[in-house]
Amino acid sequence: MRLFPLAALAALAPLPALAELDLSAELSTTSISAMLEQLRARPAPDADTHFAIAGLEFLGAVERTYQLRARHGLEAFFASPFTGYMDGPHPPAPEPLTAEVITQSLTDTLAAMERARAALDAIPSEADPALIVDFGAPWFDIDGDGARGDGEGMADLVGPALVGTWTWRERPQDAALPVIRFDAADRHWLRAYTQLISGTTEMILAYDPAPAIARVLASRAEITAAQPDPNRDLYGFGSFVDVVAMLDGTLRQRPDATRTRAARTHWLGMIADNRLFWAALATETDNDREWIPNDRQTSALGIEFPEGLDQTWGAVLDDAEALLTGTRAIPFWRAPIGLDLNAFLENPAPVDFVGWVQGWAALEYRSDAPPISDTNWRAFSRVVQGRTGLMMLTLN
Repeated sequence: MRLFPLAALAALAPLPALAELDLSAELSTTSISAMLEQLRARPAPDADTHFAIAGLEFLGAVERTYQLRARHGLEAFFASPFTGYMDGPHPPAPEPLTAEVITQSLTDTLAAMERARAALDAIPSEADPALIVDFGAPWFDIDGDGARGDGEGMADLVGPALVGTWTWRERPQDAALPVIRFDAADRHWLRAYTQLISGTTEMILAYDPAPAIARVLASRAEITAAQPDPNRDLYGFGSFVDVVAMLDGTLRQRPDATRTRAARTHWLGMIADNRLFWAALATETDNDREWIPNDRQTSALGIEFPEGLDQTWGAVLDDAEALLTGTRAIPFWRAPIGLDLNAFLENPAPVDFVGWVQGWAALEYRSDAPPISDTNWRAFSRVVQGRTGLMMLTLN
């Protein structure tokens, strides 16, 4: 799981804690969808309830992706913003994957992120929620039977991505999982993550991977039927070729410019919300079971967040914004030439891998803006001591 594990954990922040109310016990046996129904049914939802709904909407989107991948026997699925390897329950007889299923899954994810943002936007700006969650409680109903089963605990599914597979497996089995107290600043973090997921989903839909995936899967079924010997492809090269064919077929299509522009808007929104998060975080004076801490706090996750992270990450965000607005350009590998990401998102074209590497396709987006340097990125990597992947997932 590459993109969502930390978001999935942090999205549980919205568990109302007013009057010492804690939904963790209920979430240990109640499904995400059932809990959402209960919260939506409240006649006068308060700020904490809106926060809870937002987080569970995010988790519901993650859960539906797990369900799709399990139902169709997919260990990895690139046509989703929630990508990467999947562990957990699998059905004995996977269903065929169709183009319609893929498109509907992506559309559902967009709708869920919109609902999550609507819930967050319903929280009064002056509200100061304090929400507590035990990460051992929630679970994903992967097999869709409405009951918690083996391998469906959220911590077991996303823990390896959070701390590393071997670290997770070697931990004491009776070790307590983190309990986090989320606060007002974290709602901006969650909103930023919904923007990231929405932008990524819009970008996937812009190139519509469904037809290419369906075509490759159909050809693979025919090839398998003609050569059923499972030992013929011991090293999985055929599966690798299938994925490359899916990507190539997807990117060669004429993209929907409306969606690429929407992706840019969401990504810029992610940057804006992320800055609101860091500004709010800087004003905190407590140190109580923190998620992402400021320099005076400690994270309850057991992950070290180095001092000055807000400054180095803020510089990376500045670079990202410059690329998305066209004030800086992407360096081209063969010459000191800049490529305009903003222009590409405004008027996108089919992507020819060879053409972009050689240059004839890339030069259509040549820019006079100064190419961006890797100075801020290298500074960020130094501060986090090479843990760039983990920190990017955490900070979005």
